[in-house]
Amino acid sequence: MDMHKSTTFLRTSLGLFAALMGLLITPALGQEDDDFDDFDPSLYEEAGEVLQAFCTNKVLGQSPTQLLSIGYDFQGPATVTSPEIGAFGAETANWQLSQGLRLVSNVPVLSRNDILINWGVSYVHLGYRPANNETYANPLNANLANHDLKWFNTTFTVFKPLNEKRWILLQASAELNGDYSFSNLPNFRNTRFPIALLYGFKPSDKLMWGFGGSRTYLGGALNYLPIVYYYQTFANDKWGVEAVVPSRINVRYRVDSRNLVTLGYNIEGATYRLSNFNNTPGAAELVGNINETELRRSEIRLGLNYQRGVNDFIYIGVQAGYRINYAFDVDQGEFYRGFNGDDFFMTPGLSNTPYAQVTLSMVSP
Repeated sequence: MDMHKSTTFLRTSLGLFAALMGLLITPALGQEDDDFDDFDPSLYEEAGEVLQAFCTNKVLGQSPTQLLSIGYDFQGPATVTSPEIGAFGAETANWQLSQGLRLVSNVPVLSRNDILINWGVSYVHLGYRPANNETYANPLNANLANHDLKWFNTTFTVFKPLNEKRWILLQASAELNGDYSFSNLPNFRNTRFPIALLYGFKPSDKLMWGFGGSRTYLGGALNYLPIVYYYQTFANDKWGVEAVVPSRINVRYRVDSRNLVTLGYNIEGATYRLSNFNNTPGAAELVGNINETELRRSEIRLGLNYQRGVNDFIYIGVQAGYRINYAFDVDQGEFYRGFNGDDFFMTPGLSNTPYAQVTLSMVSP
């Protein structure tokens, strides 16, 4: 059924419903007041206890919640400069383009006024393409040239309002990231488990804020970080701020009900198991035949994001900006490093570059 027919059907249905209600209500409105003398309160049950009110998980005017989305990401030419290590000399890899597919879902599995549970699944595929079909001897450069990186994540988010003004949010994830292929799946013991817990307040329908902590791979390596949550729509309803520090801060401008612009930064980071690292000649001797090599990858994206609603449920997004490298290091196994940047197995340098992203989303109205 096309949109015009759907609209006509809806208007006709509402008209019939209104007419029917008019037939039922009109006789009652025409009765004399004396008819109410027979009213007997004993025929009616006493009203039950008023249900407790709870705050919602959104502020007015905030960006639409994406239920399902598909996107494609482009990054401009860049270089990876790998230092000398073992028998491998210093080497510079030139990437003509980095690009990949992004699939994201975030759907409610339990939605009540006193609790909201969402389940999300995300898949990001990123491939590096050598310029001029160059080949590389360095095991990291050879690995990236021949095997794309995959990021697979599943997340449960629990929003629990305590009353009209206070709330708790728990987010628990499992990630399985690496250079694997679907014909050569990774070992599930390499799964990583980020988690975050927030306690917050909602003074009004236009302001939510909170604080908490997280176990995260946002910086590439395992770390424990504080979180500040701050969402606000200002008095004019056009401007607002959407921030979960340190992962992102965005200033929002709502042009109208279907057009939205945000400007700010987002941090993306994860650790990737390089299961093909040892396949490069000479690499096995370098790492002692232990297949625990991981790439700690993190970047800061400064950009402008424009979202356009085709209708109440479908949005198209276009994002462009500049990607700044934060971490691009090779390590062995998983352990807590904190902010200590010393003694990485390898410390290549990844150059910064422009990026662009297009997204098609189904959103919650």
